[in-house]
Amino acid sequence: MGESRKKEWMEKLAQFVRYGFAGGISTAVNLLLFWLLEAAGFYYIAANILSYIFAVVLNYAMNRKFVFAQGEDYIKKEETRRLAKFMFIRLLNLLADNGLFYLCVSILGMPVYFSRLGLTFAEIVVTYAAVKKMVF
Repeated sequence: MGESRKKEWMEKLAQFVRYGFAGGISTAVNLLLFWLLEAAGFYYIAANILSYIFAVVLNYAMNRKFVFAQGEDYIKKEETRRLAKFMFIRLLNLLADNGLFYLCVSILGMPVYFSRLGLTFAEIVVTYAAVKKMVF
């Protein structure tokens, strides 16, 4: 393996680790906020939507700043495009998530927290690929 190829591979690995760290923080915030809202009496889908929106905003900020950091030549117009793509991906994810969440809990009778955790971890893989390819 050539030196430049090795350096490129190491940067991709480092980026994936940073993504995992940022995702871990936003996932923890999402799950904690979901638990608090659901425990406070919110309907589980409403709690999911509110906690998800908060976590997505946090996740975008961390991705922008730490994971897929932009150089000096960064253009403000590009930020708007990236944010729109990011939010579109997350909106599609939220719609699919709520549908699957409802299916798991209300139709299949699975426990709320077990379903939430399982869906969360499945979504991490899908959203990483989509965000990496389409946004940053």
